[in-house]
Amino acid sequence: MSPQKSWPDVESHATKRVTFGLLDAHPHRYSTPLVYQLGSHRFQMLLGRRPYESIRNDFHVPFAVARQVAPYTWDYSDPYHQALQSCLTRDPSQRAAASDVVERVGLVVALSEIRRQLLEVEERNLTGRIQIIGDIFEDGSGVRSRGICDGEGVCVRYSNNISASDGNGILDGQILNIKRHVRIWGRLVHRNIEAFRGWALNVEERRLRVGFISTWRESVAVRRYLQQNPSADRRVLVRGVAQGLFYLHSEGVVHANIHPDNVMIGNQGDPYLRGFDFSYDHRFEVPPYGYYDGLHHNGLQRFMPPELLDGSIRVPTQTSDVWAFGCVSDTH
Repeated sequence: MSPQKSWPDVESHATKRVTFGLLDAHPHRYSTPLVYQLGSHRFQMLLGRRPYESIRNDFHVPFAVARQVAPYTWDYSDPYHQALQSCLTRDPSQRAAASDVVERVGLVVALSEIRRQLLEVEERNLTGRIQIIGDIFEDGSGVRSRGICDGEGVCVRYSNNISASDGNGILDGQILNIKRHVRIWGRLVHRNIEAFRGWALNVEERRLRVGFISTWRESVAVRRYLQQNPSADRRVLVRGVAQGLFYLHSEGVVHANIHPDNVMIGNQGDPYLRGFDFSYDHRFEVPPYGYYDGLHHNGLQRFMPPELLDGSIRVPTQTSDVWAFGCVSDTH
């Protein structure tokens, strides 16, 4: 991503789910006339009036079409209405395919649903307020970039792409994970915990992602820090990480993903924990959706306790955190 690029404000006018009936099942089987009918029908639903509403006699409609009168006049520029407008292009060769309409509308509806549900658990919505000032980079804890929000430096960590076309079950599971991530991290305040600033929604090239925003800190992962500072007092670093972990556990939180790339050291030698993708409150919540399925594919088996590796338990616990902490503390 080039410097000085802002995330667009993608607040949606769509406020409820839209389905396409039979069109969903076989999107490639339908011709452009049917797509045109789809657009007209959906605008009729949205606007509460028929196509060519000003023409009272149906027999006069073909004459209006010959004069290139549009079925609707609109003053909307949001992605939802743009997707529907693409159905009403006069040139059939330029008209959107049904599959394209399903994808575009699905993204907007998913965007609206995620925004609504995230606001239920965390009000710090920074959508449209983040200016990216550095290239996207990837480290062992995900894809990130540096930005500015309200004049202050922030770090944007991107979620995986959210698919709105894989069925509501998968989308609902993704939303559940994102809500849990934001709810848990958003309530944590401690000097040895990465500081949460808010969240933002982003659609780019038809990819829907959530940005998890933290305060920018000049820091590196613990292994790199020790390579750069071989004489650093490791006992001080270990104590700081232990204090962060103790705070999490006192709040009922299981970190569930402790490894060297999630232990950061600031430029003043101040350690802190990050990476709360799989964290959960064991007092009130069921374990994270889909955690076990991805656990053995992220290359972190070295930091997993025996009871997770042999299948005795299915998800990490606070005692699992302690095991991972012990492994990280001896990292060279």
